[in-house]
Amino acid sequence: MENFAIIIAVIAGLVAGYVLGKKSISTDSSHFETKIADLNTQITLLNSQNAELQKKISEQNTLELTLKPLQEKVQELQTLAAQTNESRTKAETAIQTNIQNIQTSYQSLSNETQRLSTALTRSQDRGAWGQVQLEKLLEDSGLIKDVNFIAQHRFQTDEGTLIPDITIELPGHGHLVIDSKFPFEAYWQSITETDPAKKTELLKKHAQDVLKHAKDLNSKNYTSATRGPKFVIMWLPYESILSAAVEADPTLLDACNKLKVSLASPTIMYSLSSTIAFTWQQNKLAENAEEIRKVASGLLEGMIKLASSLQTMGNGLSTAVRNFNAFRKRFDNSVMRDARKLEELGLSVAGELAVPEAITLEVESVQTETGIIDIEPVDEIEQ
Repeated sequence: MENFAIIIAVIAGLVAGYVLGKKSISTDSSHFETKIADLNTQITLLNSQNAELQKKISEQNTLELTLKPLQEKVQELQTLAAQTNESRTKAETAIQTNIQNIQTSYQSLSNETQRLSTALTRSQDRGAWGQVQLEKLLEDSGLIKDVNFIAQHRFQTDEGTLIPDITIELPGHGHLVIDSKFPFEAYWQSITETDPAKKTELLKKHAQDVLKHAKDLNSKNYTSATRGPKFVIMWLPYESILSAAVEADPTLLDACNKLKVSLASPTIMYSLSSTIAFTWQQNKLAENAEEIRKVASGLLEGMIKLASSLQTMGNGLSTAVRNFNAFRKRFDNSVMRDARKLEELGLSVAGELAVPEAITLEVESVQTETGIIDIEPVDEIEQ
């Protein structure tokens, strides 16, 4: 019974264990199914995400292929920008160097201008500088220094010695006197003056200085010692010096002309000197033409004399031929006739007896329109 109870207890335990085990397995299976369902859901989600990622990767590759030419252009632009930046840097360096050189040159020019303006305030220095400029202009126009124009040429007069700055030689032994000392102080001051009223007064003073210098030149009476135009040229090396003076005093040119002084700017002076140079050239051509005429005349005279000598020679030659033929004829009629008789009589001699052949030489003379005698010999041998 007890055993039966034990057996029943064991069976009951087994049944209970079986029931409990089955219940536990059922619970674990449900849990695993839930887990598997969750995993499947996650796998599906991952597959979806993977497909979407693959799609994006494909789109990105397509975009990269599309953007590749643009990237190459951007790279080229970057390279070009780098080169441009390098060139700009070099250009800025060169510009900076040029600016420094210009500043140096400007400073040097400013110093030279200051020295020049200081020198031009003195009349003697102005004359020397103006003479240098004038000589260069005269040479550029075709005149030759110390041939067509002379610096500081001395003229002796009853009142003393006159020494103009430049004297131009004219055809026919004439002279044209030029003074290179020009008024400048008031004009220079007017350039730097900013006040309009003072500037006007300085320009009027400049015109008065020009007129005063013209009166000084008139008083020196250069034209009394020279042959040629009865006026003196006042050389003004800048166009503005003349134009400013005439603008300030419109009567200035007429007043100077009455003083027999002509105002000449570079333009006027170049035109005048070029005309003089042309006149010298024409004068030289005329002299050459006269020399050619003299030489040609002498040549024609010599040709006429030569033709006359040839005629005389021809006449002498004709006389000699006639004398030769006459002597030959007498020789043949006398000596040779006797010699032939001796030969016929049997006298033998070495060689052959023969009479020289007669010569016919006519000299024809023709008087041409130029007076020259043409000699034409005609040489014929008569058998």
